[in-house]
Amino acid sequence: MLKYLILAFLALVISVPFVASYFLPWWGTLLVIIGEVVLLGVGLPALLKYVITKFAKGLFETKSKVLRNAQVEIHACELTTKPERDELPAPENDDEDSELEGDDSSDLEPKVDRYVLVDCTITPDPRHAGPMTHWDPFDFALAPYGKPMGIEHMDGDTEDDEGSLESVKLTGPDGIEQDDNDFGKIAGPMRLRFIFSCPATLTGRAKLRYYFEGIGDIQLPQHAAGHAT
Repeated sequence: MLKYLILAFLALVISVPFVASYFLPWWGTLLVIIGEVVLLGVGLPALLKYVITKFAKGLFETKSKVLRNAQVEIHACELTTKPERDELPAPENDDEDSELEGDDSSDLEPKVDRYVLVDCTITPDPRHAGPMTHWDPFDFALAPYGKPMGIEHMDGDTEDDEGSLESVKLTGPDGIEQDDNDFGKIAGPMRLRFIFSCPATLTGRAKLRYYFEGIGDIQLPQHAAGHAT
């Protein structure tokens, strides 16, 4: 439907000057063309934004629907330390350039207040299964419990109040981490151990955000003075 509306709009834009040329003098037709250019300069960006937003909303709603109304059993939620990561090789720059780049990168780094471990079992609701039946454990964030979900609530600062996923591990029913953590998308229930880096503004109750779906009810631990972050 959207494709046909766009084609109809383009056909209208092209045909208007031709129709106007039969009823108006040359300067009138020129004014019509100028008016169309001005209108497109204002309306085309808005139209493109609408089309892109509509496409993104449909795509991410389809992806997030697989965990709509999913059940989340919390086994543990506690403060932890920053997970270990492979160090990247340092760039080969002069000392002066390195100092400048170091200052710039530190300003761009997100302000992490603490790291929180969430051990939970996620069980999808089969009644809400859509075209997609698998879900990706690497696409979670930790959001304030009362934060509304949906693309209409997303903006450039949407992650300022959320916890970013730093690590995810598969665990067995007994809570012991599995040796093989080279995994991808999951179908059905699974117990996972997440580590999120959280800003100071994220306190109290929280939920797991999977695209446009918010699931679970998590009581975040208080920041302990002197806790290693």
